[in-house]
Amino acid sequence: MQKAAVRAIAGKPKASVVALKAYTGEILAVANTPADGFNTAFKGSLAPGSTMKVVTASMLIEKGLASSAEQHPCPKYFTHGGWRFQNLDKFEINGGTFAQSFAASCNTAFISQAGELSDDDLTKQARDVFGIGLNWQVGTATFDGSVPVQSDAQMAASLIGQGGVRANPLIMASVSATVKSGVFRQPYIVSPEVDGRTLAKAPRTLSPAVAQELRSLMRLTATSGSAAEAMAKRHRRLRGQDGLGRGGRPEEAQRLVHRLPGRHRRGGGRPGLRPRRQERGPGRPPGARLRRLTPPRAAPGLRTARARRHRAGRTRCAEEAGA
Repeated sequence: MQKAAVRAIAGKPKASVVALKAYTGEILAVANTPADGFNTAFKGSLAPGSTMKVVTASMLIEKGLASSAEQHPCPKYFTHGGWRFQNLDKFEINGGTFAQSFAASCNTAFISQAGELSDDDLTKQARDVFGIGLNWQVGTATFDGSVPVQSDAQMAASLIGQGGVRANPLIMASVSATVKSGVFRQPYIVSPEVDGRTLAKAPRTLSPAVAQELRSLMRLTATSGSAAEAMAKRHRRLRGQDGLGRGGRPEEAQRLVHRLPGRHRRGGGRPGLRPRRQERGPGRPPGARLRRLTPPRAAPGLRTARARRHRAGRTRCAEEAGA
């Protein structure tokens, strides 16, 4: 996993990646470029941009202000608190659904709901469901995110990951993991069993229905929405949401893509990767050597004695198991 993370950002002048085990919070891999520079993945404080729309969407769905299959406004512009917000390239969706707006990363679809929200609604949702801003005990120094209470235009901007909202790849990977599992599990790189640390816990969880709706929205984004190009070379059942946010300086933009793995084909997420399963045959003693069931890949037409032995062994195992 670590080697894959390093390869994923190789050649990029400034990038970070984090991989988590969704159902435990265990950090499986982390990488930054430059490798000897600042640990942006864990300590970065960046505007997450449209990746924050996953958190905002969960809040709107819970409050009954949005639903995937229902019509939802996505105009070119929407004004709130004296600021006029617009979509990338000023696009609009006439008569579209919330699912279409989410997949297209329509800013105004989220901004248009600002008038229905209290100033602290997003802050509560980010903290109470996704654990953002809680005191994480990862096992190393981290920035755990900030979603401050804001008002007027700044509150509206926070709905699309701008304003005063700050995060990093670790936090957004955790958001994806929370959507996948339905429960926030604080990421950790050092097991709490080592030193007795108490991991942060979110006060509440997503309902199964909301979690499933979010997973569907992220899948749509990855397959035919704003993340489709970025995900084109990845597994077709990955889910994601991409975003473009601005940091402290106007000319400084950060792009984050967080991916939610779906059910992979046997052998993992890389298409064409053959499975290498190992199982014990019936009646084998505990110390017996494991038998590889899948024969190694051979050139077309190659008939080696070794390959024939593997095929014969696999057939015997299947017969013994009653297959």
